Amino acid sequence: MALSLRGVQDEYSLLFLPPPLTKCHSGLAPSELLLPLNALSETEETAGITTRSADWKLAIASKMKSGTSVRNRWLSERLKMGVLRAVSSNCSVYAKRKDECPHFRRLKNITFDV
Repeated sequence: MALSLRGVQDEYSLLFLPPPLTKCHSGLAPSELLLPLNALSETEETAGITTRSADWKLAIASKMKSGTSVRNRWLSERLKMGVLRAVSSNCSVYAKRKDECPHFRRLKNITFDV
């Protein structure tokens, strides 16, 4: 039985590719950001005038990174968080204290559409 190229690709993806995340970064709608922003009574406009590593921004970034496959670039642009490396390192530092952060507690029950 001959296997088509498509069949080989499908078999390869079943064997070697990781399972899909809950949301693809390219399919992430700007409206996905409204859920956590509204929960914290913040807006994209206030993101431009607060510090790059504000706790509320880190809470949103951490929540979105754990619930979607959002990229640092998207978070940086939408939340005005500075350079990409800073987003990643600030979120890593924040992860150690997020359970004590009141902003993160307010986001605990938010889920993103699949």
